[in-house]
Amino acid sequence: MVPFSAFATGEWTYGSPRLERYNGVSSVNIQGTPAPGVSSGDAMKAMEEIIGKLPSMGLQGFDYEWTGLSLEERESGAQAPFLYALSLLIVFLCLAAL
Repeated sequence: MVPFSAFATGEWTYGSPRLERYNGVSSVNIQGTPAPGVSSGDAMKAMEEIIGKLPSMGLQGFDYEWTGLSLEERESGAQAPFLYALSLLIVFLCLAAL
């Protein structure tokens, strides 16, 4: 048996027990829920306003991305008027075919 000290050294260090990464970049995972009576869209706007104020506080190099259901909500939010108009057109065409 070869002793550990023959090929390596060990030492205790302090640091984060887990490093968060997102797309290969160091990140911070922030999770939250809106207060009762507040929509998720309003809560997301409030978070974006807070993040927008970071450079004026002297904190540079921060960016954000929505993931999960928040990302789905952002991507599908602009589709509602189009889908509503399309559904009205389809209903009209179905009724006209009678």
